[in-house]
Amino acid sequence: MPSRMEYDHANPAMMQVHILIRDLDDNKPAFLKKEVTTGVRVDAALQTEVLRLRAEDKDPTALPIR
Repeated sequence: MPSRMEYDHANPAMMQVHILIRDLDDNKPAFLKKEVTTGVRVDAALQTEVLRLRAEDKDPTALPIR
């Protein structure tokens, strides 16, 4: 079995998520990686952290993005 499967929108076991961060100042915030693929076990406990993303914003007044 391959370790990476192509996303299949017809498969209810798969979900594609898009995250957008709105810019308030001069510089746009940006994720450190443009695309990320991850998975979660079917028997994972509720509220299991699946993925942690990080973004950066070069504005001097920007709050940390976590």
